[in-house]
Amino acid sequence: MVAMHWMIARCGAALLGLMLLAGLAQGVDYSIDPLEGAADVKGLAEEIAAELAPTGIKVLKGNRTYCEIWPAKAWATRAGFTPSASVLYPFSVGELMGMVRYKFKAEDFRGQEIPVGTYTLRYGLQPVDGNHAGTSPTRDFLVLLPIEKDTAAASVEEQNLFKLSAEVTGGTHPAMLLLLPFEGANEELPQIAHDEVRELWSVRFAGTGSADGKTTPVPVDLVVVGRAAE
Repeated sequence: MVAMHWMIARCGAALLGLMLLAGLAQGVDYSIDPLEGAADVKGLAEEIAAELAPTGIKVLKGNRTYCEIWPAKAWATRAGFTPSASVLYPFSVGELMGMVRYKFKAEDFRGQEIPVGTYTLRYGLQPVDGNHAGTSPTRDFLVLLPIEKDTAAASVEEQNLFKLSAEVTGGTHPAMLLLLPFEGANEELPQIAHDEVRELWSVRFAGTGSADGKTTPVPVDLVVVGRAAE
């Protein structure tokens, strides 16, 4: 009887320990660090690598690198663009926005698995149809493409954009990271933000927008952790 009580107590303690560890894992915070110097462009096409900015952003999960983001040197922006309730940013569908490298498996905004590896990032708009109603408050996303299939800096046509992106997850839906409305001051960038209600972690940073021969900072708010509400 004593031995049985001892075993029950021991199993209970082990279970409690596992529960505490799970709670700690779920509660791990994310942070960012700057990345200085040239990006590791192994596997990238030369034409894509030449378009990357000299600095990037490292996203950390606790003390481990979650992913690295390298924006393009310049983003082509539409002159005279006015944001709307559904389209926030002055970019064109398919244009090159940068690259992202994942150090371990992650998820996109739809909860699809993103394998470890490096991907190009291109701007995309969620289609306006009944299949996507209510999945996100806006249509702006960055779409991940396999680097072995994305080899030119020129914009990718929308049809090919989504088709190639679906190869990232091996499914039929593109791998997408949500863009949120940017709020805040450019002087405070880059920074990481946490939406505790929707449990989203996003990186706020500024790229260089270019239109009509003029350049200007364009701040964005990119969700790197978290998924759409089911």
